[in-house]
Amino acid sequence: MKRPKISLILGTARPSEGSLLDDDVHLMHYPLTSLAKQGFTDFELIVVDSLFNKRNLLKEMRVLGDWSFPIKVVPNPSFWLKEGLWALQGAFNSGARAASGDWFLFCGDCCEFTPYTLEMVNGYITRGHGIHILVVYKRGDYIKKNRQELTHFKTLEDARLNKEEDQLELWRDSRFSLFQPPHFAPVLETHWSQFYGYCCLPREDFFALNGWDEAFDGDKALGDVELGSRLEMSGRLNMAVDMNCFLYEHDHYGIDQEMFRWKNRPSFKSNYDLIYLKRVSQDIRANNRKYTKEEGRLVFNARITGHPNWPKYSEITREQQLWLDHTPVYDVKETPDAEVYSYKG
Repeated sequence: MKRPKISLILGTARPSEGSLLDDDVHLMHYPLTSLAKQGFTDFELIVVDSLFNKRNLLKEMRVLGDWSFPIKVVPNPSFWLKEGLWALQGAFNSGARAASGDWFLFCGDCCEFTPYTLEMVNGYITRGHGIHILVVYKRGDYIKKNRQELTHFKTLEDARLNKEEDQLELWRDSRFSLFQPPHFAPVLETHWSQFYGYCCLPREDFFALNGWDEAFDGDKALGDVELGSRLEMSGRLNMAVDMNCFLYEHDHYGIDQEMFRWKNRPSFKSNYDLIYLKRVSQDIRANNRKYTKEEGRLVFNARITGHPNWPKYSEITREQQLWLDHTPVYDVKETPDAEVYSYKG
């Protein structure tokens, strides 16, 4: 069977219904319907479902439509899910193991692709460039009715109203600042600190670095930037950014607190410090070592970056000890796949 050129790897931990702020539609409605409209069709969709044991997402997606592209659904086996803590890096690694494509495109739920997103991506990867996919936040009636009450931005100067769809679009991705008027030409070289989760990179490079680093799970921060750091250290940071290559992310509710309890507690480790600990050692492979207590204390107390407001831990907490004990050491590529449920399209 011919391998697809691109594997889209989408992670989700949200309920099927009631996750989007303004729309009474299924969580996967926008990803599926927008992928069905792509001009470029040589792709497969891998959905990594952190709620795998509570629903049959593949069956739900088949009820939504007769899709022309292959779909796979895999569970997220991360240890951290059992602890009610963030587990995205482990989810993406599980998706990559089930993927067949020559290029991996990582994205999240609630997203909607433009009809040209994958065509733009293919144009760059055909020339050997990885590419960032910019994110435009798309919001509907709620934001228009409650503009004065919103606290996440002060003005609407960075927003535009799409009259055709009567939606407010927020260009909130900081990478838009890379484009300079009046021509807004594509940028073919980006800094590792600008590496965010929505991206497309070669399968070969991903596995050479042993995937996403699951040492960054447990806390929700900077796992994507850390992958950019290792790509740069290994000479593989070949990522373009183009103002015309973007997708929409629909406004959504937060993940259920019963699932991820990290919302009500301070971070137990500084992932920013963990990035620099790895940069000092020039360690380009993920998931390949345990950390000592001395290294842990540097990361737990932000002693490398010296963040002034970081909580100070005089004793190692339960979560910190779990991190020291359970940071995975394994070969992502060689690990057997978990259950994979497929729909051939």
